[in-house]
Amino acid sequence: MAECAFSLDGLILAGGRATRLGGVDKGLESLAGKTLIEWSISPLRPLVSQLIINCNRNHPRYEALADRVVEDAEPDFAGPLHGVLSGLNVANASHLLVLPCDTPQITPAVLQQLVGAARLAPEKITIARTADGWQPLHVVIPCCYKADLAAWLAEGNAKVRAWYQQHPHQLIECSDSDAFYNLNSEQERTLYPTR
Repeated sequence: MAECAFSLDGLILAGGRATRLGGVDKGLESLAGKTLIEWSISPLRPLVSQLIINCNRNHPRYEALADRVVEDAEPDFAGPLHGVLSGLNVANASHLLVLPCDTPQITPAVLQQLVGAARLAPEKITIARTADGWQPLHVVIPCCYKADLAAWLAEGNAKVRAWYQQHPHQLIECSDSDAFYNLNSEQERTLYPTR
């Protein structure tokens, strides 16, 4: 395969219901003096040309933090792949680096590891994996899969891992499992060890 030009936009998923946190807008919740989404923006921003946030409420607050804000491709919190599709629809780059808004310990080193692997195999979906298993929302997706994802979701599918497995993909071993720890409860927020 001929070498492809590689460029990168970034997408932070902040469009979920956050039912385990009482239905709050998780990305805007505070942790150690910053909102959760700000913890995600910090390591992502230097790596991408365009920063996109997927959200389904509080648009003005997110617009102040991003180059572009998009809602889910389907209403009623249909799942993260609908947010991914919305990001792919507005991306200008060849690839989209995706991460959720609720892993505030994610590091630049982890994201750089994913991006480096994606550059070497640009035709593949590049997914983080730790000793705990797949980290499917920490991923680099070639934007050429946009139409395929739209068709797959239109058929009523929603499972993230199942869609990845239909395409060339690679799992990148990340030794820093703590970087992927996601905040899902009020108790976790109180105890959360920020770096």
